[in-house]
Amino acid sequence: MTKSFSLCVAAMFFFHSCSPLAPDVQEFADPEGEILREMNDSGIPSIAACVVKGDDIVWERYYGYADVARRRVPDSSTSYALASVSKLIVVTAVMQLHEQGLIDLHADVNQYLPFGVRNPRYPDRSITPYQLLTHTSGLAWPLTESEVPGMFTKYRLDAAPPLREWLPQYLLPEGEKYVPAVWKDTPPGEKELYSNIGISLLAYP
Repeated sequence: MTKSFSLCVAAMFFFHSCSPLAPDVQEFADPEGEILREMNDSGIPSIAACVVKGDDIVWERYYGYADVARRRVPDSSTSYALASVSKLIVVTAVMQLHEQGLIDLHADVNQYLPFGVRNPRYPDRSITPYQLLTHTSGLAWPLTESEVPGMFTKYRLDAAPPLREWLPQYLLPEGEKYVPAVWKDTPPGEKELYSNIGISLLAYP
């Protein structure tokens, strides 16, 4: 697979009238032309784009190559790196669960997980969903480049294992891929440290 960043675009439009598929898209100025121009201008190898109306996808298209070297075209099963766009989705889902009374933001997150999570330096201090949301759990990305053990350095973007398989191995001292550097010397709730891995824990299925 060619090592390059791919971009997945999910477009949400809300319409006053309802019609089946592409006609809704045609109400807007040449979406395909805009996508192709952006791909060309920014050197983007592949894009997946969709328009969502209510709960339905009313239009979807795939452009470019998921594997440029092999000229493999993308489809609905192609994996894309969404990066921090995924944080918006995770945070929205967590807050919806909170509104429904299904998650307590200030409870021990372990009551929602099939495994126990604690900062080994502060094993008696619980970690809460609120702390994970606000990047104050003490769980954070390693601070130096030499420490970075993330999925980007271990797996191809289209070959990474599911979170449910990877996270316990990465976070727990007994895990095969455990990296102590993700646990900082700061008690939960006391310091803000940007945390990709903390949001990933919130997304645990």
